Amino acid sequence: MKPLNLLLLVFLIVTPIVVADENECMAYLISAFVTNQYPNGTQLKAATGNQPNDYGNYYLCDQLHKEKVAQYCMAEIAYTASTNVYIGACVPINCTESDLTKLAPKIFQMLGYDADGDFICHKKNDFNAGFYIVSVLSCLILLFVFIGTGVDYYFIQSKIKPTKIAQQLPKYVELQTDRPESSEKEGGKVNGIGQEEKEINSLSSSDMISDLSDSQKEKNPLMSNLQENSFKSYFAKNLEKKWYTIFFLQFSLIKNVTRLFTTQNTPLDIFNSIRVLSMFWVIFGHTFFTLVTKSGYINIDYLLNLPKSSNGQIIGGAEFGVDVFFFMSGFLAVYGWLKVITIKKKYPILISYLHRYIRLVPTLAYFMLVVIFITTFMGDGPLFSKYYDYQRSACGKYWWSTLLMINNWYPKHKVGMCYGVTWYLANDWQFFLIAPFIVILFAKKKILGYLTAIVLMLGSFLYSILIVHHYDLQVNIFQVSVNYWDWFYYKPMSRYPPYLIGMILCFYFFDKDKKFYLKKVKIGLIWRYVLYIISIVILILTIFGSKSAYTSTWNRAQNIFFITFSRSAFVVALVIFVTLWISGYGDPLKKIMKAKIWVVPARLTFCAYLIHIFIMDVYVYNRKQHFYLTRSTLLLLYCAYLLISYTLAFVFSLIIESPIMNFEKLLLKR
Repeated sequence: MKPLNLLLLVFLIVTPIVVADENECMAYLISAFVTNQYPNGTQLKAATGNQPNDYGNYYLCDQLHKEKVAQYCMAEIAYTASTNVYIGACVPINCTESDLTKLAPKIFQMLGYDADGDFICHKKNDFNAGFYIVSVLSCLILLFVFIGTGVDYYFIQSKIKPTKIAQQLPKYVELQTDRPESSEKEGGKVNGIGQEEKEINSLSSSDMISDLSDSQKEKNPLMSNLQENSFKSYFAKNLEKKWYTIFFLQFSLIKNVTRLFTTQNTPLDIFNSIRVLSMFWVIFGHTFFTLVTKSGYINIDYLLNLPKSSNGQIIGGAEFGVDVFFFMSGFLAVYGWLKVITIKKKYPILISYLHRYIRLVPTLAYFMLVVIFITTFMGDGPLFSKYYDYQRSACGKYWWSTLLMINNWYPKHKVGMCYGVTWYLANDWQFFLIAPFIVILFAKKKILGYLTAIVLMLGSFLYSILIVHHYDLQVNIFQVSVNYWDWFYYKPMSRYPPYLIGMILCFYFFDKDKKFYLKKVKIGLIWRYVLYIISIVILILTIFGSKSAYTSTWNRAQNIFFITFSRSAFVVALVIFVTLWISGYGDPLKKIMKAKIWVVPARLTFCAYLIHIFIMDVYVYNRKQHFYLTRSTLLLLYCAYLLISYTLAFVFSLIIESPIMNFEKLLLKR
């Protein structure tokens, strides 16, 4: 029997109960789906889905809504611990969302789903004050960018380059041959033209033309150009010092594009490629999980069987990409702190915190405003109301916990978090708060730094073991409970080891006697090959090791071991490669990983991380029909997400992130 027919039976069964409660919604449902007495009842049936993840005919129902006959609602039913199924329903317009939600348990039970769920009815979003405020703010930022770029361009044009002056001087000298002092030679060159460039730099165009007569200027138009440049240079020098000029220049595209594309060789170039590839992997994983948890697909069996394949294991392994970021953050935190401590002999902890906070939060705050007030008007469809309601509810209540970087603690549950991907930023921030104290211990006495990091790591492992055991957490993503997210995945106690491994590695490489602060480790050829083999084996075991969890049921000990240690093991495998690359080994792969091509996308990582999930949400929640999930669909979506995310990241970096970084340097005089 079709789900729709079962739905009609449910209506008949619960009718006496509803009538007793004087609920008019059931009467309308009966007249529409059973007795055919409701206006356009046949069309309501045609617009209603008949199987799991069948959205029905949204366009037909939307047309009936315009005629004030019906409204489109989506039944969301928990299918597994981490996936939901959706059924579209075109119901009489007199039925409210709360009416349907009250009937949902009995309806879902009769449909064969012994699970929780509710109804989400489509609603039009009204423009509000927040939308206009954010729109005005965005327009102001674009105006600042336009003005700043224009001012910067004017300054560039107004400044005469030394080489250009040198080219112009010979023509000027010809006009000065009648002066007695012009015949003197300086350094073997007439009129000092052969002097050092610094003398040319000190020569202003006003000095060059101050003694020229009007007739001389008329004979040589070059003099007029020099006079004009002199005025521009004088005006620019005075204007450059004004506070409003300094303000606008921070938004200059010329300045920010130059900074973005400027590269230089450093011992840490290897991390650019690692950062970019990890971000690519994270986006790949989110492409799949967004489809699984937020969208409708008709072939559920394909989804359930995908993790049993090697392709599915690579997708699931994208979780390790986040741990790679933690590892790099730990390494770079130590690297930066040790340079400050050993060179300046200072401990600017509060300034360091302020720098980090300004670096992250203003960009995040602007993006949250866009997500809350702008993107909710960027779509329409069966699921878009869900997206709209969630963003308004979660961010309306808990925006402050995200900006304070405590949203991995409060709200307690994952479902209440404002813009979920920011849990990573909260963890990274909290690790950074602790890092300087461990580095100071290392600077005082190396063994103290090592012991502190190791003790914290062991404590983290113990916490993970106890949590996984207590809540019986599973490796299988389809059996993941809310406790996995609330007590393990988002909590810093369980995510700390990769960060600490990064710190320990930097401790090991640090050499205060070398200018570049990273000593090179000598490793024999045989040992290098042994390390490569060990690293590759660990990578294979961590990425593909959970495959059997989907073909058989793992016991508690297996789940504890893999969940607790797999992330750290993956990072250790990466450490082997990083150690060899920093030490100068690993060509030609090392040359590829250190190539300049990675620099720009690496600098866009922060914006790409914030933007990519927003791109996915807008697409998924805008779908009007279910789709058939295939490998090619997944890959095509991934490529599209990747391209769009980095394109928008480039724009956001230039007009939002870069100006904030410029102001931060002015504020802290960095």
